[in-house]
Amino acid sequence: MLNRPQSTTRHRLSHISYGLGLTAMAVVGLTGSGCPAPTPVKHAAPAHRNEQFPWRLWSRRVDAPMLVAVTTKRRLVAVQYDRLPTEAKAKPVALVGLAPDTGDVLWTRKLNLKLEDPQVPWSYELAHKGRVLAVWLEGNKILGIDIYTGQDFWDEARPNSIGVEALGFGFVTVWKNKVYFLKPQSGKTMHAFSVPAVLTGPARITPEGALILMAGTNFMEMNLDDGRIEWGHQLNLPDVDLPVGMKTVGDKIVLSYRTVPLVETTQVTRADSTNLKQRWSMVLPGRVRTHHAVVLRGNQAMVLLSGRNGEERWATIDTQKGTILGWAPGRSLKACIASPSLLFCPYANKSGNGVAALDAKTLKSQWKWETVDDISNRQHFWYRGVLYLAQQGEVVGLDVSGKAVFRAKVVWPGATLQVSKILGQYKGTLVVTAADWTKRNGIGELWGIDMKTGARKWRKRLHSPLYAAESAILAQSRVFYFDNKTIHLLRATNGRESDSWPHRLAGRPTDPPKATVEGSMIGALRSGNFAAYRLKDGRPMWVTKMPVGGRVLATKAGVLIVRTPDRVLHAHALKDGKEIWTMAWPELADPVLAAVNKHTQLFVGGRQGSVLVDPKTGKKLGPAYAVRHMLSLTGGDLLALQVHRRIPKTAQVIIALGVTHRRNGVKLTELWHKEFVRAAQADQRTGALWQSATPDLFLYKDAQDACVHALSADDGKPRWKDCRHTAVLPAAPYRETLYMGSGPFNPKLSGAAQGLLAIDPDQGKETQVIKLFGRSSNATRFTIHSPATIHDGVVYILTQGPRLRAIKVAK
Repeated sequence: MLNRPQSTTRHRLSHISYGLGLTAMAVVGLTGSGCPAPTPVKHAAPAHRNEQFPWRLWSRRVDAPMLVAVTTKRRLVAVQYDRLPTEAKAKPVALVGLAPDTGDVLWTRKLNLKLEDPQVPWSYELAHKGRVLAVWLEGNKILGIDIYTGQDFWDEARPNSIGVEALGFGFVTVWKNKVYFLKPQSGKTMHAFSVPAVLTGPARITPEGALILMAGTNFMEMNLDDGRIEWGHQLNLPDVDLPVGMKTVGDKIVLSYRTVPLVETTQVTRADSTNLKQRWSMVLPGRVRTHHAVVLRGNQAMVLLSGRNGEERWATIDTQKGTILGWAPGRSLKACIASPSLLFCPYANKSGNGVAALDAKTLKSQWKWETVDDISNRQHFWYRGVLYLAQQGEVVGLDVSGKAVFRAKVVWPGATLQVSKILGQYKGTLVVTAADWTKRNGIGELWGIDMKTGARKWRKRLHSPLYAAESAILAQSRVFYFDNKTIHLLRATNGRESDSWPHRLAGRPTDPPKATVEGSMIGALRSGNFAAYRLKDGRPMWVTKMPVGGRVLATKAGVLIVRTPDRVLHAHALKDGKEIWTMAWPELADPVLAAVNKHTQLFVGGRQGSVLVDPKTGKKLGPAYAVRHMLSLTGGDLLALQVHRRIPKTAQVIIALGVTHRRNGVKLTELWHKEFVRAAQADQRTGALWQSATPDLFLYKDAQDACVHALSADDGKPRWKDCRHTAVLPAAPYRETLYMGSGPFNPKLSGAAQGLLAIDPDQGKETQVIKLFGRSSNATRFTIHSPATIHDGVVYILTQGPRLRAIKVAK
């Protein structure tokens, strides 16, 4: 059997719900705030207490709601809440020590108890051993307190702990890949065992003295004598919302997991650009959010995936084989420059500015180079093992170790120049733009710098500082730059002007042209006009109107594709700029343009659908698939990223497993499993609130019909259901009866059906033990029972007032 022995019982609620939401009943009136110490109010004990049941031991008015969690002969320990524990988002905020015979308050400790499931207010972890009470706190810490005084029993809280169990002569907890056994007197580690996995939930104890451990969708049994893993089992759980809940009930292991309300995955596909035939495809958990979420580095692609809770991580993919090479913690790589071994990422945050060098495989920081100002919006340059960095009035070259191996000052008498942009290099000449805003009209300049010595080889004055940002471009051996009226061509090696032409882009001097290289031409956009120039000699070709915000894609098929903000594609002939076709894409929220098949075909993709288009005619050549991002790979193939979304029909699953130890190993048998359909009208995270009432009985509240159902723990078959009560806390077993507080007042039920109830676990028949406390005219009445183990037939209930009451219901 796996039933936990009495000596190792953690005095906490046996129920650990992994239902994804509680359909709590509305409570009007009291919502306790803060956690002041309860004020005891004495009452006289009833006469003839030994002759009939039930009878009241004591009743105490409290200043905040509390439920008794630990019962011993000399102490009760209650968990105090910031509001009624049946209300949404109720949190435990303190522990209170009470005298069992009178209910007097002996001590109060304000503590932020950790909840295993944040949606279940009673899923705290308390373990009792002697006079030490181990408490699992927020921040994954364990604190040992004196159960008699409420004072710290340990010098300090133990950090890095998930859950706590009482085991043998001490406590047990887990963290990452280790199981720790703690001394009760000090909380220090007696010994620890390692496991080959990262543990995701608290350990559970079997009667045979072994531990059941959970690591994601794997669970295993550890031998306590030597830490040996006796057996392990991998669960095949689709769409699981980790962590998986696990506990031992009788001779069974019971697992509960919930599915995510919205499953988001990213499909990564490598396709032949000729016919879009898939070479390989894989599905990754999470979704890509921006175009910065994909970084290509040789034959590897790094994809940034965002999870449901906002967590991010990078998947590194071999683009040749279609295999995952590894995972790394997520961080934005916006504007990063890739080298064979490092990624250089400019940053600007509260701690300062600079560039961070990250290991290209693990994304771990290798070194940082600090700068005075923000450099994240500048174009930097990687060339032959050196990162050329624009910072203030100089260009610095850093090698892979972070050592400065190159410096070039951009200095001119009477000016304070700042490097604006590194355009690139040609035959050992580094071309940059610089600007000085300290003068009245400002200064903008082009510089050619010797990459061996750092000396200036040539300089050229620009129209103004505004023109240093986007009006100059390095294309092959020439530098193209625009002033207010003319396009100039300079030789990159010596800065000599080889030609110039009027650019025919009318506009104000404060609106400089934005230059780009588009295939075999130079393009410039200014004030809603687009001009094309031949790349080989800079001669003007044509000028056409283009809405602000348009995106262009030139092809070797002789066509320029423009996507305008109104989601219309315009095709212009490169020869004369005339529009040859248009295509509306209202169904595509974010179209992706990619020239494929040696630029003779155009792939037009979006979130809803994609097609292959002939760029000369606009004719659709065939459907493709919905994509979020499209990138060109070496060899002409495409890397497409698609985001898929779906809502699983199943909200929650409970699985009961039987464990049989044999000479040749361990056999795990699925005894039964129960699936809960996602409620259509309720919270999409709601499945069922389940609990184990006895070793052979399970109770759960179904979100579909709001009824309490009872299942046989042996085979999962239904025994009975009750649709009158919406029980929230688990029913407390004592001998052959279940005791349950009916909760807040229900006007649809008679008074005889509400209060403290005794339930026959076999038939589900209810008997009222005590009526619902309070005046019948007061609709805010409630009776909530405590989850503590029942000893000597005493049930502790919370009632309106609020009051904590001790009621003896049986011998």
